[in-house]
Amino acid sequence: MKRLILLSTLAAFAVTVPMSHRLKANEKVEVCHIPPGNPCNAHYIEVSVNAVPAHLEHCGTVNGEVFCDVVGNEAERACPAVLEACAAP
Repeated sequence: MKRLILLSTLAAFAVTVPMSHRLKANEKVEVCHIPPGNPCNAHYIEVSVNAVPAHLEHCGTVNGEVFCDVVGNEAERACPAVLEACAAP
């Protein structure tokens, strides 16, 4: 289910880029990065658009809930959600 959400997020991100401004290989996007093996160290990074597919593979489990890297508008909500889950008892 999370993988489906991530794929739809990426698709929505790609669709919302105006035709007049297609991302070039050297352009950067913000990613909420969930480090593999250390999801409670979630943080924002900027990566080349070429690195986005690799980052969407990064996932971690916190209190039984799976979190994965996300891009675009979803990144603003994802990192706080992971850190909140990490702070929960």
